[in-house]
Amino acid sequence: MNSECQKYKDKIIDLVSGLLEESEIESLQQHLEICPECNEYANALKSEDVLLSNFFTQVDSDMHNREHKILDTINTPEQKETVKFKSFIKLAAAAAIIIIVLFGLGKYGNSNIVWADVVNKFKSVNCFNAVMYWKENFSSETAEIELWMNKDGKTRLLSGNQVIYAQNGQIIEAYDIKNRQEVQADARANFLVREVSSSGEFSLQTIINSLAGKNLEDVTPKINSDAIISQDITVFDIEYNDLEWFRIWALKESKLPIRIKMWTPNDGGSVDIVFTYSKGQPDEFFDPNAFAEAMKNKYLSETNLAYIFLNDPANKKISPVFADENKAFEIITQTIDGKPWSLKDFENKFVILVFWSDMILNLEKYQEVYEKIKNRDDFVMVGVNLDPSADSVKAYCKKEGIEWDQLHEFMKPWKNKNGMVIGEPDNKLAKALGITYFLGNVLIKKDGSIVKIQFLDSLNNWIEALNSNVMLCPSQEWWSNIITQQGKNNGHMSQDEIVQRFGRPDSIENRGADNTVWKYEAFMEKEGRFGLLTIHFYDKSGEIVGAGAEF
Repeated sequence: MNSECQKYKDKIIDLVSGLLEESEIESLQQHLEICPECNEYANALKSEDVLLSNFFTQVDSDMHNREHKILDTINTPEQKETVKFKSFIKLAAAAAIIIIVLFGLGKYGNSNIVWADVVNKFKSVNCFNAVMYWKENFSSETAEIELWMNKDGKTRLLSGNQVIYAQNGQIIEAYDIKNRQEVQADARANFLVREVSSSGEFSLQTIINSLAGKNLEDVTPKINSDAIISQDITVFDIEYNDLEWFRIWALKESKLPIRIKMWTPNDGGSVDIVFTYSKGQPDEFFDPNAFAEAMKNKYLSETNLAYIFLNDPANKKISPVFADENKAFEIITQTIDGKPWSLKDFENKFVILVFWSDMILNLEKYQEVYEKIKNRDDFVMVGVNLDPSADSVKAYCKKEGIEWDQLHEFMKPWKNKNGMVIGEPDNKLAKALGITYFLGNVLIKKDGSIVKIQFLDSLNNWIEALNSNVMLCPSQEWWSNIITQQGKNNGHMSQDEIVQRFGRPDSIENRGADNTVWKYEAFMEKEGRFGLLTIHFYDKSGEIVGAGAEF
């Protein structure tokens, strides 16, 4: 049977066994009509199936006669004279009958699969995942590589911080998901892929060869009956020298391997591979260009990138829901009274979103913030509650006198009764803005930019600066001029020059007999924190001699 026909082998077996799906029977029969080799193989299996059925029919119908014939033989007068324990002889007779049946099963049945079945079946799968665990010796830390491969030879590996793509055993691209850049594939993954490429295919044999570091084509794994403790699994052993050996576990019915273990007794080093199988993964999962594009999305976490585009067969969640701030403006949620609410309705305004659960911490400070902005037409302050019960939220807001609007969606609990986090908030805005286990504030500016504010004092400072018309986020040029003291005489500037360049100071302090500090206050935003920036100019005898900044 040639390689083109190999894929039909299992279908022929399923056909003879009555397990082939009706949708595949017609195409298989068409192939059998034009392929003499496959047709001959199918006829041989049918003959074996008939022979096996006749055997069990004969065993079943003749079992009673066989039992009596054996018992009659051992119960003859001659046997009675030589054997004292008749009951023991009857047990031996029963054992003899069982031996006959087991012998028949061994001759005609398929109680154990052969290694060739496992190899061929592995080649036929659409997609598989192999998780590989390496230990250099008994005391070393365990390294891990996850590998996925489809029937077209496309391969993806996850090794440490690297996502690596290969095709037919050749590495195409490798990316570091921590630094978000293209890199060279790490040594272990590179070695694995290089060894696989030597045979031009990814198979069980190439996996074993790559782990052993040599070609073991002539070494056939042997069934280890002593290691079999389940009737559903066959265990194979490979012993090719005194220093290393392999063990392979395969399912009897599917003939697919589920685990490979390599052991080095001299130092306790080992490699363990666990296999799972699926119908397939989307094309973009094996596409390095799609991954490179995904890396540009700043809202995707490292976990998101590690498993991007991976589909679970049962549609279970594999990585956290990633934020997409652009979607925040498209979402239509609702107020606690069920009225529709959308950020899109508040364009060209400042919007403060306060995410909370159970209770609002530092409520007094939030009340202060609300008092400062409630009469401004360009400000909106809204609470986003993440609890499942709307009634409890209404009761809390009424009790505490909270006047600003509250948004609420009917959702599954994300914390248990003890307040322990058991999941991510099931809220549209929370998901879009990346609010997971941190409850805090999000400021959306008039230009649509979004800033997460971790500290409430920073929000208060920001509003104070805005209400006082203090310079908001000075330009890079303005900031650079102050820090580098651009001017005459090696950066020294006179009072007239400083006034001409930066305007009159917000305040002046006298320090000692000959020092004066000119203060310029500006608003600075850094890493989600807000504060007033004070610039110091030290003046001696009318000359600016230095500059500094305090935050």
